Amino acid sequence: LEVVTPITEYSTDPASGLQTVELGLAGEHQKLNAALAVKLCRVWAQREPSAPEAMKRAEGAIAESKVLPALYLQGLKKCRWPGRAQVLPDVGEGGSGGRLTFYLDGAHTDDSVQSCATWFVEATRRADEADSLAAAPAQRYLFFNCMEDRDPHRLLQPLANLQRERSLNLTHALFVPPDSGMGLKPAAGEKEIRWQQNLQRTWESMLQANSGERKRKAEASTDSESLSTSVPASSTSTVMPSLGAAIGWLRQQAQDNPKQRMQVLVTGSLY
Repeated sequence: LEVVTPITEYSTDPASGLQTVELGLAGEHQKLNAALAVKLCRVWAQREPSAPEAMKRAEGAIAESKVLPALYLQGLKKCRWPGRAQVLPDVGEGGSGGRLTFYLDGAHTDDSVQSCATWFVEATRRADEADSLAAAPAQRYLFFNCMEDRDPHRLLQPLANLQRERSLNLTHALFVPPDSGMGLKPAAGEKEIRWQQNLQRTWESMLQANSGERKRKAEASTDSESLSTSVPASSTSTVMPSLGAAIGWLRQQAQDNPKQRMQVLVTGSLY
């Protein structure tokens, strides 16, 4: 076993034109992933006869002075991973004209959910600062699902903690079944959304425990009633019958409030 060199301890090759190591993937935890990636590339270049000569030559500079060459730096900077710290404005046909933005970061452990939530808070803070002339603060939504072999309490707890601390400032949480071969049909019925109802109950119980309030018995909104009469009533969350219905609902909210920006954290199981 070997402890890898932290990415912050590397300097940059002046020929690269970069003053610091820049990462294409956002989030503090990606610094560790970048350090591991550099080490794996170095080991591969040392052991693989067909490795590019540029990588083999670079090893000397890296080993002696911890200077990353341009090909490493460009690889780290250009790295993209769909569904990981990905920001997607809802534009184009059927979109909301950019008022609705999705922040995607799949997470399957409590640690990864914590990292995801921290990234979302920072990313939306920067977005708010960039749009300082907005008429009203952005509304934030949670768009969540996880597979049934996961512990929803462990996954939702980091989000509930930040909501209690008013870091997330979520307006509403949506619990949505997946539309994929591993999940459910696009229009799920009462039986198919039982797991999402369980997620909703877990979330609501956490919010109530965190706030110390009695259980709320708010009436379901008109939108919730029109989607499914079996969905538990709540003023802070909704179970949606399908992915398409959830996106349609969010887009309708954006269309009904043209001056309102909406930021949606999409996390948990993304498929």
